[in-house]
Amino acid sequence: MKYKVISVKTLDTILIGMLVVLAGDLIYLFVKGAWYDVLWVEIIELSMLSMFIVVGIIRVVQRMREIRSMR
Repeated sequence: MKYKVISVKTLDTILIGMLVVLAGDLIYLFVKGAWYDVLWVEIIELSMLSMFIVVGIIRVVQRMREIRSMR
């Protein structure tokens, strides 16, 4: 079975979108005063960072496949 390959531009767009959401999330938490509730900040930020890890691994695997196909 063949899988559809996600393009690098799509992954870059997702990564930039996640950065924007993370920055907006930090600003929102600071303005609402939830910044001082450490548990919620940790839960939200760790979930966002785990998404970065998943996207990063996908990008590394995709780049490695592209490099191998060039040979």
